[in-house]
Amino acid sequence: MHHYSEHRRTALTLLFLCFVAWAAHYSLLGRFLLYEDDYAVMGRSLDMDLAALWGILRALWLECPMARPLHFTFGRVFAYLGFQLAGLQGMYWIAWAIICLNTVLFFSLLKKMAPGAVAFFGALSFLLFPADTTKPLLTHALMIQPGVTCLLAALLIYTGKRPWLSYVIILGALLSYEPTALPFLAAPLLKKPWDRQRMKKLAHHILIVFSFMALAGLVRLMFHEARMNDLASGHLLEAAAKALASMALGPLTIVWSYAARMFDGAWSVRPWGAMMAGLFLVMGIPLAMALQQAGVRAQNINPRVVGFKIKTRILNFSFQINTTYHHRGIFRLLVTGMAMRFCSYLLAFSYWPPMITAGRETCVHIAASVGSSMIFAAVAWLFMIVCKAYEGRWGGILALCAYLSLLVCFHTTVQDSFAKSAQVQRSFWNQIIALCPDLEDGTVILVREEGLPKTQYIRSNFWTDRLILELMYDFPSDWKEPPRLYVMDYRISHSFRQGPNGEILWDRPVPPPENVRPSVLEPGNVILLETEERRLVRRFGAGALGPDLQVQLKTQGDDLLNGLSTRSLFALISNKQTGKPK
Repeated sequence: MHHYSEHRRTALTLLFLCFVAWAAHYSLLGRFLLYEDDYAVMGRSLDMDLAALWGILRALWLECPMARPLHFTFGRVFAYLGFQLAGLQGMYWIAWAIICLNTVLFFSLLKKMAPGAVAFFGALSFLLFPADTTKPLLTHALMIQPGVTCLLAALLIYTGKRPWLSYVIILGALLSYEPTALPFLAAPLLKKPWDRQRMKKLAHHILIVFSFMALAGLVRLMFHEARMNDLASGHLLEAAAKALASMALGPLTIVWSYAARMFDGAWSVRPWGAMMAGLFLVMGIPLAMALQQAGVRAQNINPRVVGFKIKTRILNFSFQINTTYHHRGIFRLLVTGMAMRFCSYLLAFSYWPPMITAGRETCVHIAASVGSSMIFAAVAWLFMIVCKAYEGRWGGILALCAYLSLLVCFHTTVQDSFAKSAQVQRSFWNQIIALCPDLEDGTVILVREEGLPKTQYIRSNFWTDRLILELMYDFPSDWKEPPRLYVMDYRISHSFRQGPNGEILWDRPVPPPENVRPSVLEPGNVILLETEERRLVRRFGAGALGPDLQVQLKTQGDDLLNGLSTRSLFALISNKQTGKPK
């Protein structure tokens, strides 16, 4: 009967965690679109068949882009499966399932180290991690979060009877998104006792993991990956200094996020967000109380002597203390979490300084979510003990649930930002279609950045704007250069210059984003758009690209665009559909 009750509580806990994942990150998925980097992978996967998918996967493993073949494999496969099952919403349902899986794995890991109520609050902290605002972004949910899955699976296996198998699993994190493998450096701390033998195993373990990372770095050098080439060309000391600084700046940013996000959630919450937080409290508080009530009691009253001794010619020191199960568990969680969080920033020099708190680059904190949530679990454990000692039996539970409900509110505001960005994108591209029906081979559309609407947690215009027209339309096969759109940010605006023969030269960005090709801006085939009264308008005649630089703009021509066949993305944007078009 006891085991039946325990299984039922665990099942209810896991169901509740899955509900919170949906409420906090995907309850508005019906209003989502693709965002930023999504168009480069998911956008290109909308019209794939199995033969095309197989060809892309073969190329990925042969060319090994960024030495992360699993990273792009996950993106392509999950995007294909999701869109075939339920259109764009199908991709988001798979993203939700991955977030749920990671939360369940983390809860299972904490259950080996702490009582059920502590594991519950730690899993909620992991799920609502406030420093990362990218869970609704498909590129991160389908391509980076699987790296976290490999990490958590490796940590769980390491605590079992076959720890050698965890080294095989962690390779999945290295081949997916290498920062997610870094917390594995502290895996031996998950086991007890912490004695001299354990420290030797920790040293051997770190050597093995660093050997894997060095091998991955060599592979990246072989494939001429840009960041590894940069390190090899003499920037290694600079990267090392940044990594050390990141180990201080990153954790400080996370602490700030835990403190500040509850106020962000309270001040900017929408009615539907408040409703989600209310549901969280109504269901979460009784569940947390039940888990605490069913916690381990026998271990609470069995103290154990823990000793510490240093004996040298200079210093002779010994220390002993009677510790309970709670004391040992809190200390173990706290130290392990801190070690994992510091390790998470060893490769943070590519997003430096790691103090980003909004947008795509908050992925720099994803690996630290594991260690940070362990620390949160340790603090929650201590807080509940203190409250109980001062006759506040349920005070700790109520306070922790209230705090986490504010994090739910915060993440619903992030969702709202994604939904608003989808509206902005649809409005933007529908205006482009209406204003530029006369696109031709090689047409360049330039849009001034001033006046374009922006959203807080995701960008509505990104480098992938140059890909979207060819993802929406099937342009004639004899066109040498499909029409491309560029938002004139600071870099593009300052790349235009006068050529020796009077032509206009510019450093034209071409996919992928880091590639720039010096090009001639062809007069008469350029469309210039500006924002007036929150609407785009098209300019004719001569367009100013700088103080003394003008280009002849394209005259209004025949409507060629509406005669072309369209692709799946066209239906998602122009008709405001979120399912797979018929």
